[in-house]
Amino acid sequence: HWLGLSLAGKGTNKNGIGARVTVIDTSNRKQIFDISTAGSYLSSNDPRVLVGLGPVTEVRSVEVRWLGGKTQTLTNLTIDRYHVIPER
Repeated sequence: HWLGLSLAGKGTNKNGIGARVTVIDTSNRKQIFDISTAGSYLSSNDPRVLVGLGPVTEVRSVEVRWLGGKTQTLTNLTIDRYHVIPER
């Protein structure tokens, strides 16, 4: 199983670059992702997050700490699909 996240920031930071995403699944495994498109010379990477869940079928919470310092916590996200998370 997996969970896909795409951040939609406000203002000029449309991809949420610099945000930190923390995902806690129902087995209490915590995974942390820093949003970046940094790649190698003259390249960039996908800013979306793809969280591998293995056999776990639910996510307990997703916390997004935006670059400006605001924090959002989401629960009850459906797995095996992508979600767009707008900055609030």
